[in-house]
Amino acid sequence: MEASKIATDKGVKIFTIGMGSPDGSPIPLHDQFGRQTGYKTDRQGQVIISRLDETTLQQLASAGNGIYVRASTGQDGLGRILEEINALEKQEIETKMFSEYEGRFQYFLAISLIFLILELIIPERKSKWADKIKLFNR
Repeated sequence: MEASKIATDKGVKIFTIGMGSPDGSPIPLHDQFGRQTGYKTDRQGQVIISRLDETTLQQLASAGNGIYVRASTGQDGLGRILEEINALEKQEIETKMFSEYEGRFQYFLAISLIFLILELIIPERKSKWADKIKLFNR
């Protein structure tokens, strides 16, 4: 409750969704194919019963200037909460983005210029003096 009051002071609205029943029910376990294999147990082997605490959820929602919705399925409650969020006052937030780039293309440009100059200097045909140089003699 203290955290919800701190959040509300900072302009945050708290919306809560209650799933399950106040009477409680066991938490099912499913295998990789979606088949129920049993129920979740504690360290002593007792089946864990999950109970819905509506009063706490309602108190959190009221302290957070939001709403509490009881849902039988996830989509029911989510739809109502999304409607409330869409109804809230919308405001534009101005952002400025700065990008600082470090130029690294100069290295590649210098290498390509060297190869371009070498291409212009080296002739396409062998000259007479190039024929006299024999690096690999048999």
